Amino acid sequence: TFKVIKGALGPLRASDKAGLVMCEIIKSALEHLDDKGSMDIQQRWGKDKMSWTDLSDNPAELIQKYKLDFLSTTSEPKEVVSETDIDITGTLRSHFEDPNSSQNDVFSYIDKAVPEKAQKEGQFIKDLMNVACTFCFEADPKAVGMYEISEENFSRVMPILKKYLQSGKDNSDLELHALDAAQLLIHEMKHPRDLAYMLFGKLEDDEIITETGFRHWRENGKEQQGHGVMRQNLKSFYTELSQDSADDSETGS
Repeated sequence: TFKVIKGALGPLRASDKAGLVMCEIIKSALEHLDDKGSMDIQQRWGKDKMSWTDLSDNPAELIQKYKLDFLSTTSEPKEVVSETDIDITGTLRSHFEDPNSSQNDVFSYIDKAVPEKAQKEGQFIKDLMNVACTFCFEADPKAVGMYEISEENFSRVMPILKKYLQSGKDNSDLELHALDAAQLLIHEMKHPRDLAYMLFGKLEDDEIITETGFRHWRENGKEQQGHGVMRQNLKSFYTELSQDSADDSETGS
């Protein structure tokens, strides 16, 4: 158990080496366990009431270096570790920001850290969308308070978003969760002018969100904060969406 390992590492605490050795042990374990290994480790970590602060003077640096964001940084145990309680945001962000990290690296990490069932649940989709949008939004150097969408960064996250948002026949609920996450983020940013319009346009152009998904979010969005403002700011987008749909119908008739 982690308790036993922690006890064995006690003599190394004074030299601040205990945390480093623990990270190496966990890293080695993950390399030899199956895809659900991180879940098993997370459950044991919580059950043993482990805390990084008991092992290291600088736990955040170790967690980032070894990509162990899925392990709690507190000593508070969880009675039951839900599949949706896994914190993947830090590691996802690191993958997105690392130019040497490929799409397959991201897929491999997600498959290892997130059970297949959880990959189709709202919390995972929200976390993925939040990190992706944060990675793509860049302050406009020419206008204070304005933002742009980085084409380069968007091209990196686009296939990843599409994989998890278009994984079945009816993806409207997953799309709704993704747009909810984008809405909350833009609300926190105080609704920079045209940012929602630019984002929705990119999501449509790259077929990450379907017309059904856009309409489902407009009528049935789960998050209330900023929903009204977003809808107001997206009137022209939905007008264009309806026109495109009408044009497609005429072409097909």
